[in-house]
Amino acid sequence: MERKRFYNNSLTRQGNTVIKESQWPVDKEALDILMAEHPNFLPKILDYDSNSIIYEYIEGISVGKYLKDIKANAQDMVEIYVQINDIWKNFLNLSKKHCKGKMIYHNDLHLYNMLYTDGKVILTDIDSIVISDHVSFQTTHSYLFHQMEELLYARIQK
Repeated sequence: MERKRFYNNSLTRQGNTVIKESQWPVDKEALDILMAEHPNFLPKILDYDSNSIIYEYIEGISVGKYLKDIKANAQDMVEIYVQINDIWKNFLNLSKKHCKGKMIYHNDLHLYNMLYTDGKVILTDIDSIVISDHVSFQTTHSYLFHQMEELLYARIQK
């Protein structure tokens, strides 16, 4: 899917919902899959149009901030690592089920686009979820875990 960039990118909270005006056209096929499947690692998607998404608001702290600044213990870190790995397995399973050789993935996934709330990792920046035939599951998975290693290393150095 060719994605021409918009130049607005705003996030508005209205009660228990978030309205995200995307800087890119949203991937309607990916959002339809996610709305139908309701994966437990995303906020509930309520509605969308070509350049915005409305989804449930979830309170939490970014995983990056939690790992870097909060006194997360070794068990917390292991649990986060396992949950992120499970999210990738879920993306892979959704891809196999719906995407005919393509991959559904988060195009801007990093530890600051994930929330940690009540011991659970939730992905944010949902407008960055797309279906592509040129992404490697292993490459994006490795990149994310490299980020995690760097944060953990920085924390150890404190």
